Amino acid sequence: MSDEAMVASLGNAKEYTLKQYLAFADKLQTKAKELSVGGESFAPSDVERALWSSAVGSKSPASDNPKSESKMRGKRKR
Repeated sequence: MSDEAMVASLGNAKEYTLKQYLAFADKLQTKAKELSVGGESFAPSDVERALWSSAVGSKSPASDNPKSESKMRGKRKR
């Protein structure tokens, strides 16, 4: 249960209680069922990972080409 997925599905409430966990699990299951209607199967863990990835991705700085940027950092001109 990631904090990012919990905040995305339940709002800003990060309560680590059984009641909150059950509400969180119910929302993930509902969304997984909703997404699975199109033929592809989604599990609640897939939904949680997608929410986590989205939250973490939105926090990290954007880069046009991270591959070339990392190569440039490793080489120094002398």
